[in-house]
Amino acid sequence: MNSLNPGRHIHYVFSYRHYQALSACGRKTEALQVLAETVRGLNLLTDSLRTEKQRTDFDQIRTVMSGTKCLPLQNEILIAWESLQPIFKIISLPRRHGRKPVLTVTNSEPGSSEVQVRWTVWIPEDEELSNKVERRRHQLRRLLEEAEQYGAAPTQKHLAEALGVSQRTIAQDLVEVKYLKHLTNIP
Repeated sequence: MNSLNPGRHIHYVFSYRHYQALSACGRKTEALQVLAETVRGLNLLTDSLRTEKQRTDFDQIRTVMSGTKCLPLQNEILIAWESLQPIFKIISLPRRHGRKPVLTVTNSEPGSSEVQVRWTVWIPEDEELSNKVERRRHQLRRLLEEAEQYGAAPTQKHLAEALGVSQRTIAQDLVEVKYLKHLTNIP
């Protein structure tokens, strides 16, 4: 560790504190950009360890947290970064008949009655909608649009499970977002 250039490893610390300040001020877009820069800086630092001995020494002083070996501040940075990554879910949905999919997934067989869909369940921008009903309906619209791109017809049950709400809530939301026509009659 003594062979590290002190100026190089300090950069990611300042960058991370800058991210925290921007987040506290509500400047989320800028904060995310700075956090991405912080993670790149952290990766550059790790890559700068030239010899196997340096890497081994570095690993020995790390602590194991959340399945990743890292120093406490590095862990904090990586947790912040992970918390801002989109959440995806791969799900098998009934194929919509009469519609050609815009997207295809290799697992989906052409004659199959189901199609594999990659749903974006959550993105950081969802949190900008403070009203939870508006946020859920925004997420619902996105899931339906993504299903349509794959030529899939999700059921209320699929949507409810993806968003962690009841089918009744989904039914009410679908009326509001006027997507009821896109669903299949499969329970």
